Amino acid sequence: MTLIRDLYARFQVLIHEVAKFGIVGSLAFVLTLILVNVFHSGAGLGEIAATTLANILATVFAFVGNKFWAFRHRKGSHWRRETLLFFIFNGIGILITDGVVWLVHSGFGLTDNFSYNVANIIGIGLATLFRLYCYRRWVFLYAEGEAPAVERLEPETSGAPEATRLPAFADLEREVSGFQDALHHSRQVVLDRVQVHRVLQPDRERGYGPVRRRRPS
Repeated sequence: MTLIRDLYARFQVLIHEVAKFGIVGSLAFVLTLILVNVFHSGAGLGEIAATTLANILATVFAFVGNKFWAFRHRKGSHWRRETLLFFIFNGIGILITDGVVWLVHSGFGLTDNFSYNVANIIGIGLATLFRLYCYRRWVFLYAEGEAPAVERLEPETSGAPEATRLPAFADLEREVSGFQDALHHSRQVVLDRVQVHRVLQPDRERGYGPVRRRRPS
């Protein structure tokens, strides 16, 4: 439990951002599927047109949710820069989704609604992973020097002093070291007993074992 608490404390900001991004993305995902079917089945638009229009509207919703909720603590970029990069990367995400839909519909020849929705789900999933990376890497940035230490993903160096390491990992290292010492001690005891057995075995085979006293008759 200590290890889990320390890991949570180290990656708290990352966990919260991913969770909020997931909530916004899930709502945008549901909105996209609803709009896709409304535009395609209801309004009679083509597959690519319906997917593109639905993703554009869902992107506007996602921008508001991510800007003012999921990443609102990141204030290192100018508003116009964030907006421009956000819609550029979302445009690429839409192309990813459209590409999957086109591949399923035109490449594989699957034109039924079930295949169409499955293609959208796969495309949206791939585009979501792409967007999350781009948002954190280029769009919503921290101001200079504001990035929390718990979010740094660089691994600890082997030469780091004990005080800078996570307490849970230090405890784990001590437990592993103690287990190795106990294992080495047990192994040595077994080897010593085997050695004694080998020394005494020839004498026992020649009848030089412990002398037994005879009872008086």
